Amino acid sequence: QDKVVVVTGFQGIKETTKMVTILGRGGSDITEVALTASLGEKYCENYTDVDGIFTVDPRIVLKAKRFDQISYYHLIELATAGGGKLLDRAVILAQNLGVEIRVLLSPSFGESTGGTLVCPGSTLDEMESFESQPGLVIQKLRMIRVSNIPNEPGVAEKIFVPLDKTNIESSIQSPAGKKAEIFILCLPDLANNVLSVLGGVKSKSLPY
Repeated sequence: QDKVVVVTGFQGIKETTKMVTILGRGGSDITEVALTASLGEKYCENYTDVDGIFTVDPRIVLKAKRFDQISYYHLIELATAGGGKLLDRAVILAQNLGVEIRVLLSPSFGESTGGTLVCPGSTLDEMESFESQPGLVIQKLRMIRVSNIPNEPGVAEKIFVPLDKTNIESSIQSPAGKKAEIFILCLPDLANNVLSVLGGVKSKSLPY
């Protein structure tokens, strides 16, 4: 009807309680995929600040190669590790609903040259071409050092169990001594959340 419809993304309503909630990281991508499927369409376009999905972040590696096509499976692997321009939850939903996504450069940043098609990769030739270009993920991480921890059985568990839901990348424990140290790696935007959890552990049970 020649009308431009703007749909607010990143939020949803729980059917049983009618409570409005946010969808979390990648919520806008999830909205895009869900809306496409609900309208009975099989294809949508995602506009971003780079022209498609690359083997490595093109803003860091200028000679990075772009995927003309990439399967849901391989993009989920990249996205789970923090690569690509789509969040893994959105790609998994697209795979489940059969929605193909073309990732393109937004006109705000320039003219797109075709972008990347995210699709099933159902034929042998497609799967072989996907395999020939492995992806590389580069991330900036914040290291948090936890010192002066009593080196006693069960103490590490008191720290790591509350951290279970904070999406830390990895952790390193120093060699045993009278006092132990733990180094925690996390994404910079999650550091305050990790510090808050550690502060709660310290105030409740541990004098580190």
